[in-house]
Amino acid sequence: MSQTIPATEAVAPTALPLGSERAAYKRAAGVADRIVAQLSDVPRMVAVVGDLAGFRVRINFGTNEPSGVLQFAAIADTEVVRAPSQHGVWVEARATIEGTAVCAEVLMSDEAAAVFEAEPPMLRPVPLGASVLARVQAVTTSLAPSAVAEQQAPVTAELAGSGQ
Repeated sequence: MSQTIPATEAVAPTALPLGSERAAYKRAAGVADRIVAQLSDVPRMVAVVGDLAGFRVRINFGTNEPSGVLQFAAIADTEVVRAPSQHGVWVEARATIEGTAVCAEVLMSDEAAAVFEAEPPMLRPVPLGASVLARVQAVTTSLAPSAVAEQQAPVTAELAGSGQ
């Protein structure tokens, strides 16, 4: 004797209207692009991930090289944390940027994580062309040191005469 199982209707989860969802995705993708543009290390993977809470960004730097995570942490002004796993140690930095949750991560072997934790982290320098310093004009004086001393002498004498 066969039994008929009544068909059930699939119930879709409550979602944002398509236009809102697309806009939220584009906002998260824009955050990811702006972060990656500021990094000197190229991530191995950047993903915009959608879930019930909205969209978030994951930036993965592969294995055993934490400098990309350190760069992200400096940009986002957040701390780097470690999370042991069965495959090694995840080194992560998490922040919310422009309303989007972002996680930068690297998987390190136990040995590489021990070396990383024993040595102070060193950030790779940002290429000068991408640095704020590349746009700042140098401050120089065309006066020789003796000429500077001569210019300061009247000010020093004036202060001495005023009782200060």
